[in-house]
Amino acid sequence: MFRKIRVFVIAIVLCCTSLGACSKEAPRTLDEFMESMVGHFGPSIPFEKEYRGVGFSVEGATSKGASFRYENRYDVTAYYGAGWDLFVSTDSGYRYVDIKKRNFAFHDALFPEPYFEHLDFKGLYKGLKPGSYRILLHLKFPQDNGKHNPYDMVYLYADFVISK
Repeated sequence: MFRKIRVFVIAIVLCCTSLGACSKEAPRTLDEFMESMVGHFGPSIPFEKEYRGVGFSVEGATSKGASFRYENRYDVTAYYGAGWDLFVSTDSGYRYVDIKKRNFAFHDALFPEPYFEHLDFKGLYKGLKPGSYRILLHLKFPQDNGKHNPYDMVYLYADFVISK
């Protein structure tokens, strides 16, 4: 019972912090995003391409959409969020990409399996321009029990390129 309550509380926190929902405006850069997460969770949350054998990659990315491939090499228990954060690489660093679809909101909860395998960039962002992108997912590793970070949270990211 305690575990279910704990997962529910983390899901609520993720919902509030996803896309800067607790603030008036979403963070504009990747650095601002990470700073806002430090304010919510503290500085010890890992920001990794892979964590304990768990990772993901973006495949077949076009301006209209992309597919995702997940890997869990050691069969580690991980809970995947239904939300994500997308950033585009610019000369001054990664900038946040706003979702253009009206009335879109994450109903972020934690799932034992990845929530999505494909994103429709055309429907969500009205398409993406050619460039380098970074997508960030929020995961919870309950077996950590606060050993690595107080909330068992990890931000996994994958980089991808959209060409013409």
